[in-house]
Amino acid sequence: MEVKNRKAKVSDIEQLRSYMHDFENMDELLGGFIVARGFPELITSFEHEKIMPIRFDFENITESAEYTFEELLDKIRVIPLI
Repeated sequence: MEVKNRKAKVSDIEQLRSYMHDFENMDELLGGFIVARGFPELITSFEHEKIMPIRFDFENITESAEYTFEELLDKIRVIPLI
């Protein structure tokens, strides 16, 4: 699993692929997740891989305001893209 607090870059996706490659010979790999605020247009290539891109954002949030962890949990939206 790779988690970014920004839009994913191609290098982030390549990093996840590298992690997954390290586990290929162990019968433990089911797939990988990459969670980010957005993705480059490459997400259609994930359909043929064992990678699930997941986008997140926050509803009705002001970046300059302070929130408790519980408030952030109430505001987060997680959207699988495939």
